Amino acid sequence: MDRCNVLMTQIDTVSDNFTEKDTVSSKVHHDPGLRTKITSDNQRQYLIMLGPHQPKLNIYPKREAHRFNPSWNIEYPHLEYSTAKDSPYCFACGLFPDIAGRQKSKAYWNEIGVTGWKKIKGSSGVNKIGKLQKHLTSETHKSALTDYCNYMKKSNNINLMLDKTVRERKIQEESNQNFHKEVICILLDVTKTLARQGLTFRGKVDDKNDNFRQITYLLSRYCPLLKKWLNDSCYRPYHSTYLSPQS
Repeated sequence: MDRCNVLMTQIDTVSDNFTEKDTVSSKVHHDPGLRTKITSDNQRQYLIMLGPHQPKLNIYPKREAHRFNPSWNIEYPHLEYSTAKDSPYCFACGLFPDIAGRQKSKAYWNEIGVTGWKKIKGSSGVNKIGKLQKHLTSETHKSALTDYCNYMKKSNNINLMLDKTVRERKIQEESNQNFHKEVICILLDVTKTLARQGLTFRGKVDDKNDNFRQITYLLSRYCPLLKKWLNDSCYRPYHSTYLSPQS
């Protein structure tokens, strides 16, 4: 009987932990541009399990003739990219925002987001370091990185880094979600164009030759993302193409 009570207590504890994690995941955004200030260890553990937000997009938005370069993630492992704000963030500083010296400065790298891609990497010449290097050599970043390293040394947090399966699944899910969003945006643009020009969407006899489908096929010749969507069945588990009333 005592053993049964112990087992029931353990089950309740595990159930509470899962419920708590689900609650945390629903409140903490992986995208740093949508993420609120991190205030608890549960939030940190959840984000560490996911890892830095580093989405792989086919094309990154361009501002002032400059855009985010995904190769920077290799050079700077803690660098994050927000698709919501098109801005870079620092993963370590976002996990530990309340450190000495930050109260008097604006938290561009962990809350606000750095504006503009110009001079993000600096330029050739003496004392012309970029915004990234300035942040990495700042005392606030070094302090946050120290807190991050100390936190990861704890035995209860090492398991998070070992759980690669969960992390990879989450990253793949987010990648697929962004992929589908881009496809839907293209199809919506086709819809708006047809409506603006007063053109019919579908033919009377053969849907395969209707305006909507033919324009979509035409765009797919020049848009690898759309072509991948149309040709790769793994992206359409329910066989939905959005090209006919039945799909």
